[in-house]
Amino acid sequence: MPVATAQVSKQTLRRAVAGPGGYRTRTTTSGGSTTTAIIAGLSGIGADYVLDFPWTLANDLANAGEFHRASSFSGTTVTFADAFTATVANATSLDFYPYLPPLYTEAVNRAIRKLYQQGKAYRLINSHIIPHSQRKLNDGSGYYSMPRNMDRVFQVSMLGSLALRDLFDRADSTTEPGNSWVETTGNWGVISERLYAQSDANGDHMTRDFDLKDGVIQAIVRGTLASGTNYRTPALTFRIAEDRNGAIDTANYLLVRLLNGVVDLRKVDASTESSLTTSTVPTSDGTDYLLRVQFRGTHTMVWVDDVLLIDYNLTGLNEKFTENPRAGVRWDTGGTPATAARVDDYYAFHAEALTVWPDWSQAGDNNVLEIPAFGSRGPTGILYIEGGTILTTLTADGVASLDSDGTARVEIETTDRGYETLIEQARAELYQMLGEQIYPTGLPQNSEQYLRIAQAHANNARQMLGMTRPSPSMRGAWSFS
Repeated sequence: MPVATAQVSKQTLRRAVAGPGGYRTRTTTSGGSTTTAIIAGLSGIGADYVLDFPWTLANDLANAGEFHRASSFSGTTVTFADAFTATVANATSLDFYPYLPPLYTEAVNRAIRKLYQQGKAYRLINSHIIPHSQRKLNDGSGYYSMPRNMDRVFQVSMLGSLALRDLFDRADSTTEPGNSWVETTGNWGVISERLYAQSDANGDHMTRDFDLKDGVIQAIVRGTLASGTNYRTPALTFRIAEDRNGAIDTANYLLVRLLNGVVDLRKVDASTESSLTTSTVPTSDGTDYLLRVQFRGTHTMVWVDDVLLIDYNLTGLNEKFTENPRAGVRWDTGGTPATAARVDDYYAFHAEALTVWPDWSQAGDNNVLEIPAFGSRGPTGILYIEGGTILTTLTADGVASLDSDGTARVEIETTDRGYETLIEQARAELYQMLGEQIYPTGLPQNSEQYLRIAQAHANNARQMLGMTRPSPSMRGAWSFS
């Protein structure tokens, strides 16, 4: 299942909607002006070749993202009705479209909204619920807040049992963390019901043996996280080795931390530390973040504030970490950090074989998840929730420029099963708008023809496949209409 980070750029989507032959790409061969572009490869081509695709978009260099309508063509010179911000320089990549570029953006957004209602295109989300950490409304059924960022639930499964719940709700201490934590390196304590490294040294480490070879750990962390030079950040460590006598081996383990705009999955291998993979995420000083890592076999996933950002598999010699049982917290600090770091609400769970919960439903206009007891047994430990939400719609474009055109914006892969359906529906929306004559095209209008084309694409999209999702058998399955 793909992570929740964006995958497909506006440019990729627009070109796909235009389709083969629906746009042209050329590169300037010498400098023009703010109102002209010089393309030697157009020499000898009739003016209609350019003027039938008049909307000219600069892909790079000084005018990246700007578009203007070609008004004439002669020899190798394309002339525009309005001026670009800067001279159209040599080696500028230009796309030529028959229709206004923002139309393609709006078409994709309309398709995203429509296909979400039909259940054919959406963002797949994995998250968790800890039953005993959420307040129940009555004794008969359990009502739980939906995982953040999730609109619809596909499947609810029991994942594992509780190994530790530590809220650090005890008296302040500058000498020890309490609750059987082992101070492997440095001195740890509790202040205002939050954990901290009292010695405040880089590499301070405390651990505990949960026999957690497969598990989920999460905690609320904060610190000086915005800089890679001056920082103080708590890292969640896991799969910490023990030698044959049970002695703690902090020369070999995995960890995840937030720092300097990334969440970083790292390994310490024979005391040498390196990054396995990262994902970008905003990190601010003095802000609480919910950091969670799930590790089962070679598979590791990391969430920040319930957004899945890392989905990684250990390979080769790194598979040795799967046998290590301990977990803990490490203190990473450097430079002169100004903001204190703290850890709160630490949970650890065993990750066991997933067991589908047989009865659940969404209530309260789908904002609340109801999970009744099954027989005499209510859900315990940690629940694994599989669901979805609408794809992020593209930012609207300006009058003469596209917003973040080359930046990944939509959480779908070109290889996903619903991708081609999204493109086909976007084509239907594009021609529907052209038929309604809402936007200027630069070409003669033929409303009826556009509307017939729109209907044909819409019919095609209805026959195409949607995104893959779990196939739950319980009453609470998401039903599309």
